[in-house]
Parts: sequence; structure tokens; C-alpha cells
Amino acid sequence: MRWTIFVFACIGLALACDGSSPSVQWSHYAHNCGADSDCVPMADESDCVCPVCPNRAINVSDIQQYQKDLVAYQNACADSGIACSNMTCPVVTPFCDNGTCQVK
Repeated sequence: MRWTIFVFACIGLALACDGSSPSVQWSHYAHNCGADSDCVPMADESDCVCPVCPNRAINVSDIQQYQKDLVAYQNACADSGIACSNMTCPVVTPFCDNGTCQVK
């Protein structure tokens, strides 16, 4: 009986951690640029963590899609029991470095 429960618990855990956790990834957005003004900061996150802080930069042309994806990510994280209150993030400055958006 104990092994049966253990096996079902392991199967349930494996299904819960199947790699489909929410993410917002830099590689999903354009990050090419010709000038600093082409770049905006974004949070490159693959796990539900707090706070969600900008740590990369993408092309401004993808900002609307990124904002939609970020809301979906935050909602999915909140649904999993991770809720972020008002936390502060370090200030980052987006810039264009040899045709790729970066932050400093």
C-alpha cells in the first residue's frame, strides 16, 4: 500500500514539474537595435520568483507582446501560490551594444 501511494505521489510530482512552468524569455523577442532608443528593459524569467526585475533588454517593437506575456506569467505564478507584493528592483538602463539590446 505504501509503495502504491509513493508511486502515485511521484507521478503527480512529475506531471506538476513537466517543464511547462510559466516563463518570459529574452530569446522569444527581438533584441536587435541600431540605437539605444530601440531598447527597453525586460525581465527574463523562467521560474516564479519575486521580485520580477528587468535583467535584459529587447527591441521596443516587441514591448506590447512582452507586456502581455509578463501579465500571463505573473498570473500563472500567482495561481501556483507565489504572490509578489510591492518589491523594489534595481534600476537598469537599456542600451544598444553592437546591434543587440543590453542593460547596464
